[in-house]
Amino acid sequence: MPFPHPSALDIDEWMSRKIPSHAGPAAAACLAIIVDVLGLPLSELEPSSRFTEDLRADELEPVEIIMAIEDELGLKISDQGASQLGSVADLIAHLAQRIQ
Repeated sequence: MPFPHPSALDIDEWMSRKIPSHAGPAAAACLAIIVDVLGLPLSELEPSSRFTEDLRADELEPVEIIMAIEDELGLKISDQGASQLGSVADLIAHLAQRIQ
């Protein structure tokens, strides 16, 4: 059974407890995409969660996450840059830096 999509309020609450405030709306979009692609509840995510090791993503799911983020935010993440984004925190920090 798939998990319900987190509400904006759920995502805001998670972000206020887990990541720096400067991450902004890109982080919220990122979290929504991660839970959607991986089919996980938001409560299973931690900033330190690694996609394959902790969140049990197969080898294509991180690529799906990157592609969905690129579409949602209208930016391009290079293959080299994407290969260095192994955790939720890595991805959020990268997006926060790119969008500032």
